[in-house]
Amino acid sequence: MKLDHLVWASNSLENAAAEFERLSGVVAGSGGRHLTIGSRNALTSLENEAYLAIDGPDPLQEPADNYGAFLANLTSPVLWRFAVQTPDLAPARGILARHGFETSVKPGSRTTSGGRLLEWDTLTVAGHDFDLGMPIIKTWRTDGHPSSEAPGGCRLISLIVSHPRATDLKRLYEELDVPVGVVEHPVASLTAVIEGQFGRFTLPAA
Repeated sequence: MKLDHLVWASNSLENAAAEFERLSGVVAGSGGRHLTIGSRNALTSLENEAYLAIDGPDPLQEPADNYGAFLANLTSPVLWRFAVQTPDLAPARGILARHGFETSVKPGSRTTSGGRLLEWDTLTVAGHDFDLGMPIIKTWRTDGHPSSEAPGGCRLISLIVSHPRATDLKRLYEELDVPVGVVEHPVASLTAVIEGQFGRFTLPAA
């Protein structure tokens, strides 16, 4: 597996994008809308076919018991999730099943600002208590990775997952071949160190 993207969630896409520009010196490019879940995003390449997605509520969609509603209730931007990609979800499903987790495949899509439809499948993992430590595991069904169209100028230096069950999470990451570090901490959170036009900075953790 390889790192696909990080999700910086916010209650205002405009404000979060402005904050990221202040930190990095890079203006995030318009990503598009996630239809039916109430969100939209802006993207910045992190090099090596990875990107940062700055998510915010979509004012053109009703934030009713969906991701958009979750975003609208945030008080400040938070590094919320990270995603890894694989060409085949079956091996990951097998590994997760051996750990006692039930999985299902959920299709997803986003319409880019240029009108192009991006489609993917992700694994929905039930019965785990890893919180944001459980990566989004996805496979792309359309050509053209979003990182290739996102503005450059930033590079991901490190991504660390802090978690009270660090030992168990490390074991799972090793089996899944997830290229992310894990440290022991009583509160689960993500921390990303990024190098931008003004040097290195850390995104606020969860």
